[in-house]
Amino acid sequence: MLCFDNSVIAKFARSDPDENVISYLEQNVSQPWTIPASVLFEYLRYYSSQSAVQHQHHALTQRIQRVLPLNEDVAVAAVRLEQSLSSQDITLGLADLLHVATARENNATFVTCDIADFDRVPIHQLLDIDIIEPE
Repeated sequence: MLCFDNSVIAKFARSDPDENVISYLEQNVSQPWTIPASVLFEYLRYYSSQSAVQHQHHALTQRIQRVLPLNEDVAVAAVRLEQSLSSQDITLGLADLLHVATARENNATFVTCDIADFDRVPIHQLLDIDIIEPE
């Protein structure tokens, strides 16, 4: 199962989708596609009208199989990840911690385009992660 970061969703959903994201998705079409509820929030918060939010929500959920919940297990996993990374002098923002913890708790591969935040050896050691290079 793949769990997409907002960076992937935004590059896929725009009017001129990122070719590298499209290629990755085409190569992984047989796997279930999911997003954390926290990514859904990040993605939808950029739309200013209720109708745009509703339209984008519907369009997005037609392309993915499931929105993964933010729950107690995810919260605990996020704290553990934060502590483990902090001991190696690596920090992730709150939203990113929640995103990756959601993927980890659901045994999913976290897929992102955020090379600067996630392409570090300790993160690769802790997480099943794919990083799509931007075009």
